[in-house]
Amino acid sequence: MLSPAVVLEIIGATPLSGSYKGWGQIREVLAATLRTRLRSLTVGITELIGGDDKIAAMISLSGMTADGRPVNAVGDPCGALFVMDGAKIAKIRLFIDTIEIETLLFGRRFAAADDKGQIGR
Repeated sequence: MLSPAVVLEIIGATPLSGSYKGWGQIREVLAATLRTRLRSLTVGITELIGGDDKIAAMISLSGMTADGRPVNAVGDPCGALFVMDGAKIAKIRLFIDTIEIETLLFGRRFAAADDKGQIGR
């Protein structure tokens, strides 16, 4: 179903964000990184809509980090856009919770803004 030259793009500015080109990069870079940070991950498609060569999907994610914390505990949906090349998926764009990636998978902390929108004062 996936093209051997599939491009997976994770939208955002996290350590995982960017383009992974072909099965080699997806497996050896992205999947290898996720294996060190996740104990489990379940992905489901909850809604689909498509036209021409594009399919948009709402995705559910859940799982457990390597240190036992729940992934996406509040159940926020993610989005994906699939671009087809004939019967094969040529490109996948993932729109996932970047704060979840930063805090759960990479241990970053964020300070909340005060009532004036200032951070760290």
